[in-house]
Amino acid sequence: MLYDKFKSRFILSPMAGVNNIAFREMCAKYHDGINFTEMVSSTALYYKSDKTEKIFEKGDLEEKVGVQIFGSNPEHLVHAGEIISNLDYVEILDVNMGCPASKIIKNGDGSALTLDLKKVDEITYKLRSVIKKPLSVKIRIGYYENKINCYDVIKVLERNEIDFITIHGRYAKQMYKGNADWEIIKKANKLVETPIIANGDIFNYDDGFKILEHTGCKFAAVARGAHGRPWIFEDLNDYLNSKIKGIEYIPKVRTHEFIVGNLIEHYNKALKYEEERVAVFEMRKQIGWYVKGLYGSTELKSEVFKMTDPDKILNLLEEYKNIA
Repeated sequence: MLYDKFKSRFILSPMAGVNNIAFREMCAKYHDGINFTEMVSSTALYYKSDKTEKIFEKGDLEEKVGVQIFGSNPEHLVHAGEIISNLDYVEILDVNMGCPASKIIKNGDGSALTLDLKKVDEITYKLRSVIKKPLSVKIRIGYYENKINCYDVIKVLERNEIDFITIHGRYAKQMYKGNADWEIIKKANKLVETPIIANGDIFNYDDGFKILEHTGCKFAAVARGAHGRPWIFEDLNDYLNSKIKGIEYIPKVRTHEFIVGNLIEHYNKALKYEEERVAVFEMRKQIGWYVKGLYGSTELKSEVFKMTDPDKILNLLEEYKNIA
């Protein structure tokens, strides 16, 4: 069964510019569920971009990953899907039909695809014809605000035997403003037999339980809630299990030393898998996420963001870990 692949009820959702190997390995430290890569351009892969192929490489500590592809050219998508799904370590192939970024939708990719149901039908039919592994699609509740189209989209996806569908509870034009509408996800979940994965506004262990309870979905996808908090998956699963068993949940205390220790571990992983220059640049946002709200974080960021020597940055982080 497909569900057997989901060892955790919570999934790391694909995030461009975030879900590199270092980040995925940090999340895998705290759960054994599905972790998705960044989204992969099917067109770039079609034209044999080495940089693109690096996106779906597997880390040393990863056994399996999910890979998300994007694009609007059926030939390119099928080509990418076949290459990626033939890799032993790829467990699930996902198609992005939910990204709201302007640089994506201006090419007719991402959430713009859902404006054309015939295109959705063509792409998913052709992919399903050649992909033997689990195949999923991620969408939003609609493109234009207050114009729900996910109900029509999921019926097309079900007809083409997509294995599961992730629905983010916002319209594409909302980007990430406002609140995710879990009620629409709940209604969508009742319309089809295809499993729906709920997505949107899971920032702590209580959110995870509530979205499953409200929508009736068996699984949920976590995105921004994991920024600088890879242990959210442990918290989510522990809290859910305590609810199921009817026992008291005692949250783990995430101390200053614990948080910064994880940041240092993450930084070292980034240096392992990326070129030094790239790792230093990409870890700046991770540092900001990890230390948000911690004592002395403003001063730390002001200093570390000026630095380019990773050894000096790590020394500074070690000092910062021990200040509290």
